[in-house]
Amino acid sequence: MSNNVSSLVACIEGSRDPSIDRLLRKRLAPGGVFCDVGANIGTYTIPASALVGDRGKVLAFEPHPRTLSYLQRNVALNGAANVVIIGKALGSEAGSVTLVFDPGNAGETHVKRSAGETGIAVDVTTLDEELHALGVDRVDYLKIDVEGFELSVLHGASRTITANPAMMIQLEMVAGHAAEYGVRLDDVSAFLRSYGLTAHTVTSDGDLVPASGFNGEIVWTRF
Repeated sequence: MSNNVSSLVACIEGSRDPSIDRLLRKRLAPGGVFCDVGANIGTYTIPASALVGDRGKVLAFEPHPRTLSYLQRNVALNGAANVVIIGKALGSEAGSVTLVFDPGNAGETHVKRSAGETGIAVDVTTLDEELHALGVDRVDYLKIDVEGFELSVLHGASRTITANPAMMIQLEMVAGHAAEYGVRLDDVSAFLRSYGLTAHTVTSDGDLVPASGFNGEIVWTRF
């Protein structure tokens, strides 16, 4: 996909994030359930599909029609029959939001941040409600990359977080993005800590170590 940083990095490096890729290979087992919120073109969805195998499942959420079409094509080309694609945004409640597409970098597509931005209306659901509708009662790994809208997604996933004590949650935590929605990274951290989760960064070998800060790719676990 042109003007897409994820596709460029994956093409050059072979992986969107080699450290996370190694973590997934260590922690995501056959039969597992992986939720990819902000799936983009499938740079996490496709590898996760191979790791969980035929007995597992990947739920890929990608609301923008153009990016969604590339995700659907990549899933089909890879024969990833265990992937369920949901063309909706996730948030704290059902409804709709305006999605702003950046033609210079599709990976920066985001929920409208200011009155001056224009975009398209897309449906919003919550992770809790969507999993219930799909009959999914277990999640092993939840990845969220929604350009600052992460706390809203987490609020809509409270039942899922409570019901899955062993679940790992990967967040792209960027202070500037969160601030566009009036959210501090400390707010996100406080929410997750209230569920007994602690923050980790990922080493180059794919191991978890306690995080010294909350900026960047952070993985939250209860262990």
